[in-house]
Amino acid sequence: SSLIHKYVTEPVSSDFLQEALERITSKVTSKGIRKSNFRRARFIHLLADIQANKEKHAKFNKEVEHYTGGIVCSVKIGKGKVNKEVIIESPNGPKSISSVSSGTAIILYFVLLKNWLYLDFESQSFVMPQLMVFDELDSTIHPTLMSMFVELLRSVSVKIQLFITTHSPLFLDCFEKQEVYLLKDAIFGINDPDVKNKCNIYDYQSIIEKLPDEDAKESLNKQSNSELFISGMIDSLFHG
Repeated sequence: SSLIHKYVTEPVSSDFLQEALERITSKVTSKGIRKSNFRRARFIHLLADIQANKEKHAKFNKEVEHYTGGIVCSVKIGKGKVNKEVIIESPNGPKSISSVSSGTAIILYFVLLKNWLYLDFESQSFVMPQLMVFDELDSTIHPTLMSMFVELLRSVSVKIQLFITTHSPLFLDCFEKQEVYLLKDAIFGINDPDVKNKCNIYDYQSIIEKLPDEDAKESLNKQSNSELFISGMIDSLFHG
């Protein structure tokens, strides 16, 4: 989460800023232009792609306000002589984006990413990534915003495969059992030592469905993801 906060709030060079402003004002598209690797994309670049279209930018700002619970009302690249930077509008007045908290920065990043992913192909300056991995992504998200945050992640995952590690019971319980995975360090058989699995990644629903005991299946399906995780019940179903 600290890396995302840095990604969103760190000052950008004058070259990056000028590149973003040109993207907005020139109305250029990437048609016929070789797209850059997504690793080169800065927050300001993705925002410029969105801000180049007034309708898309308005939709983005509406979602920013929704997913942050009104903490931030809009995000834009200032074009004036004084405010040539990424600035936010909030109930406390316009500020530099460097003032946002870690949790807010994470939400802003994913709202930006979601809206960028759904831009027309020609409006995207970078190649869309296929896979993204995050560690403890939810650790700074306020509990009251957690369910909306998961909704946001689901929207992103339609376009990109997301893998997110967590130790949070609250975060785990926002997902269906088939969306939560257990990673084992070796290959194990489930309840039957003679039956070996070919991979070491199992979703909770598949683990439960492979059990031969119907009563056990029913009982485990009634338990929340966090109960199965914290009690170690899922781990106990494997033979070492």
